[in-house]
Amino acid sequence: MASDLPNELIKEILQYVLYIPDKMFRDPSEVSVFSRLCHTSTSLLLLVCRRWMQVATFLLYETVIIRSKPQANALERTLRENTALGQLIKKLRVEGGYGQAMHRVLISSPNVVELCLSLAIRSSDSTKGLCTALRSINPSHAVIRTARKPSKNGPVKNLLSTLEACFATWKNFRHVYLPANYTHHTDEIVNTLTKAQNLNSVTSSSHALSLSLLESLASNPSLKSINLHCSHSCNLDITSCNGFRNRINEAPNVAALVKIETKDCRPWKTSPGESSIMTATNPSFVPLANASEDTRLGIWDQIIRFATNCGSYQADVFASAGEVKSLNITRTSISRVCRSFRALAHPYIYAHLVFTEFYSLRLLAQSLKETPALGGYVRSLRSVGCMWELYEGDESRKLMHQILLRTPQLSHICAVPSRDPFDLTFSPNLSISWAGFEALATTSGPNVITIGNITIDSSESPCSSLVLGRFSNLRTLACTITVAFDVDSDLVSHDWLAHLEHLELSAPHPSLLQLLSLIDLNSLRVVVLKSCSAHDNVEIFLKRHGCKLTKLKMNVELAALPVLELCSQLPCLELLGARFPNAELFKPRTKHVCLSKVVIMKCKNSTDSFDLKSGEDFVTSRSVNFSSCPAFRELQITFCEWPRHE
Repeated sequence: MASDLPNELIKEILQYVLYIPDKMFRDPSEVSVFSRLCHTSTSLLLLVCRRWMQVATFLLYETVIIRSKPQANALERTLRENTALGQLIKKLRVEGGYGQAMHRVLISSPNVVELCLSLAIRSSDSTKGLCTALRSINPSHAVIRTARKPSKNGPVKNLLSTLEACFATWKNFRHVYLPANYTHHTDEIVNTLTKAQNLNSVTSSSHALSLSLLESLASNPSLKSINLHCSHSCNLDITSCNGFRNRINEAPNVAALVKIETKDCRPWKTSPGESSIMTATNPSFVPLANASEDTRLGIWDQIIRFATNCGSYQADVFASAGEVKSLNITRTSISRVCRSFRALAHPYIYAHLVFTEFYSLRLLAQSLKETPALGGYVRSLRSVGCMWELYEGDESRKLMHQILLRTPQLSHICAVPSRDPFDLTFSPNLSISWAGFEALATTSGPNVITIGNITIDSSESPCSSLVLGRFSNLRTLACTITVAFDVDSDLVSHDWLAHLEHLELSAPHPSLLQLLSLIDLNSLRVVVLKSCSAHDNVEIFLKRHGCKLTKLKMNVELAALPVLELCSQLPCLELLGARFPNAELFKPRTKHVCLSKVVIMKCKNSTDSFDLKSGEDFVTSRSVNFSSCPAFRELQITFCEWPRHE
C-alpha cells in the first residue's frame, strides 16, 4: 500500500516529522530550544527507501540547525561533495562560530532566506569562516541570539562588524529579530540597524529596548514597524509594562512605529475573553432536563471529574506553585455553580489535595473539623515546596496532626518538588510530629502506600516501634527520622512492612536501623541512606537485607564498609558525597557477578567543594580496577561540567 502513495502525499506525511516551526527557529533564548530535543535523528527517514530519500531530502535540507563544530564539519563535507544540496537550504541557524567550515556552508547556500546567528561565542571559537562568507548570501530575515552575560572577545567583535556591513548591503534584508533581554551588544546591534537601508520591521521584547534605543531605530527612514512583546507574570510587571507604553506615547515618532503585544503569563489569571462563558440563546434552557435524575447526575459526574483534573494533582513534580493555584481556582469555581455541582465535585476536590502555603493547610484543617465527612474523600496529601515551614513549623505540625486524625482513607502523603527556579533552592520537605505520625498509623495505617520526603521528630525518647507494624501495605518510605526507637525483639514481628519496596532514610537514628534489621522486609529492593554515620548499624542492616537489593544509594563515607560483600546481588551502586570512594570498595574477597553500574554524584544543594585530589587518585591509580566485577559496564560521574557551546 505504501508503494502506491504519490510523492505529494508522502511529502505531507514526512513533513510532520521534518518541519520546524518558524517560532522555534526564530527563538532567541539563551538556552537553545533545540538543546532539549532528544528524539531519533530525522535523517534516518532517508534510509527507509529510495522514494522516501528523494522526498525527504528536500524537507531535511530546507531548514538546517548547526549546534556543534562536528556538525558544521559534516555539513561542509556533504556540500563540498554535492553542491546541489546547498541550493535547498532556505533557513540556516548557526549557534556558534565553528571555524572555517562555515565558509563553505554559506557560499554553497545562496538561497538562504532566514539566517539565525549567535553572539554567545567563546574566544577559542573562530568566526573567520562566517565573516568571510556572510556577504555571499542575501537573506530577508535575520535572528540574533546572545548570552545573558555576553562576551567581548575578538571573534564576537569581528562578527558584529561584519553584520554591520552586511545589514547595509543586503538588498533583500527586511526583518530582524533581536534578543529578548538587554545586553551591551544591544546598543551595537541597534546602531548597525539604523544604517540598514532596506529594513522594514524589528521584533524584540520590551525588556530589551529602552526608549532611547527605540528613538535610534525610528531614525531609520525605511523602518515601518517595531514589534515588542511585553509579558507579565505579576501585577508589578503589568505596572511596568503600562509605564513603558506611556513613555512611548510621549514620543510621537516612536509611537507611530511601535506595536506592543502583551502576554499574561500568570498561571492563575486568564484574559476576559478566556474566562467568559458564551451566553445561551435561551436563558431558560436546562441541560438534560428530560433525562432521569440518575442519568443526569451520572453525566454531570463524568463532566466534573474531567473538569477537576484529578490526574494533575497526582503528579510527582509541579511546574510551579502558580500551577497549583490555577488548578485550585478552577476546582473552587466549579463547586460554586450550584448545590448539586458542589456535591458531585467534593469527592474529586478532596481526593487529591495539594497545598503550597500555610494558609491553605489551615483552611483544610478547619474544613475537616467542621465537616468530618470530607475526610473520607481524601486519598493523597501533597505539599509543593517548604518555604512556609521556615516560619510556621510548629503550627503546621499541629495542623497536620489534626488533618491526619480525620483522613481514614489516606494512601499517599509526600512533599513534591517544583520546577520553579526559586523553589529549587530547597529540597521538598513536609514536617510532622511523632504524634502526627502515630495518628497516621492509627487512622489510615493499612491504607497508606507512600510516605515521601517527610521529616518526623519527637521530644519523646524512646518511641514505640509498634507504629511501624500498622503500615501493612506501605511500599515507599522516604523520611528523615531522627527519633530513637524502643527496640524490643519480643515486640517486633518479622512480617512488619511486608510490602515495602523503596526505603529512603536521612540521618536515621541507629536504633531505627537496628529495628529494621529484625524485620524480614522480603519485598525490599531499593535503599537510600543519606547523612548516615552509624557504620555498625548500617553493616548489620545490609548484612540482613543487602542480598535483596537491586539499587543502593548511600553517602560515600559508608563505602568503607564491605558493601559488595554485603550486597551480593546488587546491580547498581550510587555514592553521594564530596569525594571519590576508596579503591578498596571494588575489591571484594569474592567476585561480584552482578554489579554493572556505579554512579558518583554530589549531594543536591551541597555547598561543600569537591575533593579533586580524590578524583585524580581514583582515575589515575592503577589499583582501581573492576576485575572483581566481571559484569561492570558503566561508571557515571554526574558533577562533571562539559563545554556548553559544543
